[in-house]
Order: sequence, then C-alpha cells, then structure tokens
Amino acid sequence: MLYLLAICGLANAAFLHSKKVKYNTKSSIVKGAINVFLCPHSHDDVGWLKTVDQYATGSNNSIQHANTGLTIDTVLSNLLDNPDRTFSYVEQAFFQRWVQDASEQQLSDMTKVVASGQLTFINGAWAMHDEASPSYVDMIDNTALGHRLIEEQFGAAAIPTVTWQIDPFGHS
Repeated sequence: MLYLLAICGLANAAFLHSKKVKYNTKSSIVKGAINVFLCPHSHDDVGWLKTVDQYATGSNNSIQHANTGLTIDTVLSNLLDNPDRTFSYVEQAFFQRWVQDASEQQLSDMTKVVASGQLTFINGAWAMHDEASPSYVDMIDNTALGHRLIEEQFGAAAIPTVTWQIDPFGHS
C-alpha cells in the first residue's frame, strides 16, 4: 500500500509541474519514467445476469447497465480514428451478435482493423470458460465454435494464438 501511495504521489507531483501531458501510445519504453501498459479488452459473461440479446442491445437495465453492441461500435470508431491503438475482444457470443446487426460499412471497417492487428481476438471461444466449471470437452467445443466463426468472418490469420481467462473460477 505504501508503494502504491508513493507512485501516486510521484504521479501527482509530475502532473502538477506539467503543462501538457503527452501519452506515448507507440508501445515503447520511456527510460526514467513510470511506464504504464494498458490492455483494453472485453469481458462480458454470456448469460450471467441477462440474455445474450439483452446484453447486446442494452435492454433490461433494471438488472445491469450493459450494451455490448454499443461497446463494439465505440471500439470500432476509436480504432478507426486512432491507428496507434489496439483492442482485444474475447467473447464471440456478443461479437457474432454484433456481426449479424452490423452494416456493410461496419463489417468492412471491422475487417480493416482486424487485418491491421488493431483488433485481435484472444481466447475467441463462444463464451469465457469460467462459467459453471465446464468440462474439458465443453471447453474444446466452446473454443472450436468461436474459432470457426472468426475464421469464417476474417480468415485463419485472425484465429487467436493466445488464451484469455480474466475471470477464472477454476479449471477443468
């Protein structure tokens, strides 16, 4: 905790003496500075509190405020406006729901950011493997379905090469 407070104090002191903060988004290390790496990513549990459609459209906000379709729209817009930024997308249940509703222009733009490596898929399964302590066979089927859909939409080069389990409750 003391270490964290010291870092916050250094950051505040630097901020107070700076007229303009310029962010380094080129993924290079700045010597003599505190380097912070952000990994913007998705993680929405498929079927946790709402249905896939409720999450995708932002309906039924009495349970939870979430709109994965709007999230993807915003990510796409920001990636197009900022070619030095990246985003990692995980759950294909929501992404494929977005693909079904996307315009031709949105699909073309998404293909562009996927091909450039700005948007990458990690894990790429239909849903995160943390749900209900799945069996090994379920995890394989879940991943195979998601990867097949990614390949159909963007080609084999877009299939994930790394896994992602940000919210693990155990492993099979």
